[in-house]
Amino acid sequence: MPGFLDRELLKGENGQWTDIAHWGTMDHALKAIDHVMKLPLCLAYFGYIDDTTLQMMHFALSQKCP
Repeated sequence: MPGFLDRELLKGENGQWTDIAHWGTMDHALKAIDHVMKLPLCLAYFGYIDDTTLQMMHFALSQKCP
Protein backbone atom coordinates (compact mmCIF):
# COMPACT_ATOMS: atom_id res chain seq x y z
CA MET A 1 0.00 0.00 0.00
CA PRO A 2 1.34 3.44 -0.79
CA GLY A 3 3.05 5.02 2.19
CA PHE A 4 2.95 1.96 4.48
CA LEU A 5 6.14 1.72 6.54
CA ASP A 6 5.62 -0.97 9.18
CA ARG A 7 3.29 -2.29 11.85
CA GLU A 8 3.62 -3.19 15.53
CA LEU A 9 1.28 -5.40 17.58
CA LEU A 10 1.55 -4.94 21.34
CA LYS A 11 -0.12 -6.70 24.26
CA GLY A 12 -0.36 -5.17 27.73
CA GLU A 13 -0.24 -7.07 31.00
CA ASN A 14 -3.99 -6.44 31.32
CA GLY A 15 -4.64 -8.33 28.06
CA GLN A 16 -5.32 -5.19 26.05
CA TRP A 17 -3.95 -5.17 22.50
CA THR A 18 -2.65 -2.20 20.52
CA ASP A 19 -2.01 -2.38 16.78
CA ILE A 20 0.17 0.47 15.50
CA ALA A 21 0.64 1.06 11.77
CA HIS A 22 3.24 3.59 10.64
CA TRP A 23 2.60 5.54 7.44
CA GLY A 24 4.72 7.97 5.45
CA THR A 25 2.08 10.69 5.72
CA MET A 26 -1.28 11.24 7.37
CA ASP A 27 -2.83 11.31 3.89
CA HIS A 28 -1.52 7.78 3.24
CA ALA A 29 -3.01 6.57 6.53
CA LEU A 30 -6.42 8.08 5.85
CA LYS A 31 -6.60 6.74 2.29
CA ALA A 32 -5.58 3.28 3.48
CA ILE A 33 -8.73 2.95 5.59
CA ASP A 34 -10.98 2.81 2.53
CA HIS A 35 -8.59 0.47 0.73
CA VAL A 36 -8.19 -2.12 3.51
CA MET A 37 -11.94 -2.36 4.08
CA LYS A 38 -12.14 -3.96 0.61
CA LEU A 39 -9.33 -6.51 1.02
CA PRO A 40 -10.41 -10.06 2.02
CA LEU A 41 -7.21 -10.70 4.02
CA CYS A 42 -7.67 -7.52 6.04
CA LEU A 43 -11.35 -8.25 6.62
CA ALA A 44 -10.42 -11.70 7.94
CA TYR A 45 -7.89 -10.10 10.33
CA PHE A 46 -10.49 -7.58 11.52
CA GLY A 47 -12.80 -10.51 12.30
CA TYR A 48 -10.56 -11.36 15.27
CA ILE A 49 -11.07 -7.91 16.80
CA ASP A 50 -13.83 -7.26 19.33
CA ASP A 51 -15.30 -4.17 17.70
CA THR A 52 -17.08 -3.21 20.93
CA THR A 53 -13.66 -2.32 22.34
CA LEU A 54 -12.09 -0.98 19.15
CA GLN A 55 -10.76 2.56 19.04
CA MET A 56 -9.17 3.82 15.84
CA MET A 57 -7.02 6.90 16.27
CA HIS A 58 -4.57 8.81 14.13
CA PHE A 59 -1.58 10.64 15.54
CA ALA A 60 1.08 12.81 13.93
CA LEU A 61 4.68 12.09 14.93
CA SER A 62 5.99 14.93 17.07
CA GLN A 63 9.41 13.51 17.90
CA LYS A 64 11.44 10.40 17.16
CA CYS A 65 14.35 9.36 19.35
CA PRO A 66 17.15 7.03 18.21
